[in-house]
Amino acid sequence: MGVDMSELRRAMAQEDPDAAGELTDRALREMAGGWTSHPVLRHPLGFLYVQLDRRPDSVLRLHLWPEVSAWEILTTSPYHMHAWDLISYVHQGDMTNTVVGAAPCLDDPEYRVFDILGEGAVDVLTPTEELVRTHRESRETIRAGMFYRIDAGKYHASRTAASGWAVSTALVTRVPGGEERALGPLSLKAHRTRRQVCLPEELRTAAQEVVAETGPY
Repeated sequence: MGVDMSELRRAMAQEDPDAAGELTDRALREMAGGWTSHPVLRHPLGFLYVQLDRRPDSVLRLHLWPEVSAWEILTTSPYHMHAWDLISYVHQGDMTNTVVGAAPCLDDPEYRVFDILGEGAVDVLTPTEELVRTHRESRETIRAGMFYRIDAGKYHASRTAASGWAVSTALVTRVPGGEERALGPLSLKAHRTRRQVCLPEELRTAAQEVVAETGPY
């Protein structure tokens, strides 16, 4: 019997590290054994994005971050904001989150603001007239077994600080009126980026490597 995604959703919403850890571990071992199938994409930020459970207003996801990624294909800076609230549980490794504010600046701008429109596996990035400079609001390192939250509308960048694989489970809930935006180079034109589909064999191999690093839960 596979992992009950309703239980994992509940563990995430309640920020219960014991339940979230046990259920995430079970999901990883099922993937490593090839006993389950989920849609998987290579995300432009450099991780494998596993869609565990999708509902109209929320998605339960698993992120597998390699120590060194060949999948990162960012055209903008890593700073971006989402149209949804995120609760994330770090199952393995360490994650570093940097949250920045973006103030309007015409004299000496650092970035241009881009609107992002998702069309399936394709993101359409459109430059706006907004020019900004950033200032750091916070930076924190989240260790394995810890939760963190990022609210909709907050510019942030997440990076693995792990040696080996880092793994996080995320529950994202859409916020009405929320925007998907990124900060990019001043002269960058409108363009598209594509999230590449990951083959089942690639997910199974990655999960096997993660489980080998984790050992018995």
